[in-house]
Amino acid sequence: MVRFLYSSVGTVTTLQPSRGPAVGGTVVTLLGKDFDVELGEVECDFGPTAVVGRVTDGSIATCTAPSGSVGTVSLVVKQGGVVLGGDLQYEYQTSPGVLGMWPQRGGVAGGTAVTVRGSGFTLTGLQCRFGADVVEGAGASWMSSTMVKCVAPKRMGAQGPVSLEVSINDGADFTSDGQQYVYDLEATVEGVRPSQGIAGREGQ
Repeated sequence: MVRFLYSSVGTVTTLQPSRGPAVGGTVVTLLGKDFDVELGEVECDFGPTAVVGRVTDGSIATCTAPSGSVGTVSLVVKQGGVVLGGDLQYEYQTSPGVLGMWPQRGGVAGGTAVTVRGSGFTLTGLQCRFGADVVEGAGASWMSSTMVKCVAPKRMGAQGPVSLEVSINDGADFTSDGQQYVYDLEATVEGVRPSQGIAGREGQ
C-alpha cells in the first residue's frame, strides 16, 4: 500500500508595506498562513525580478524589494516552486526628497508647525521623523507633491539639531537627506521689576 501525505499550500494575504521607492531596498513583510518553516525561504517575484526571502514562522515571511520602475507590478510569492495563493501587487514610487524647511528651529516643548519643502510627497502613508521621534496623522499633513507640514514633537533629550526626514510608505522607508531642525530651550519669565507703576505715566 502506498500512502500519500497531503500538506496545505501556503497563502499570502497581506503585504506590509505594499509600496516603496523605485530604488528598492524596502523590507516587505508577507502575512498569511501555512508557510513551510522547514524550507526556510520564499521566492518573491516583483514583476520580472526575483529575490529570495526568509520565513520567520508559519504566518510571516519577508522579502527585500529590488529596484524597479515607477508603477505597479504583480508580486508572486513561491515556496518550493509552488505559487502561494494571493493576488498581490506592489507599487514602486518616486523616491521623496527633503530640500529645506521653515522655520528651521523651535522650542523643546514641541508644537511648532514646520513646512517642509521637497519632492515626491504623497497623500497616503505620510510620516515625519524628527531625529528618532515619528509623527503621523494630524502631525504630518500633505499640502502638495512638493510640500508637507510636520508638527515638531516634544523633545525628550537636550536642545540641539536633529534630522527631519519624511516617509511616504507608513514609516517603512524614510528620506536620508540630513536637513536639520534645531530644538531650542524656551525663554521663561521669572519676574518683572518694578512690579508696579503710576497709571498714565510713560517711561517708568
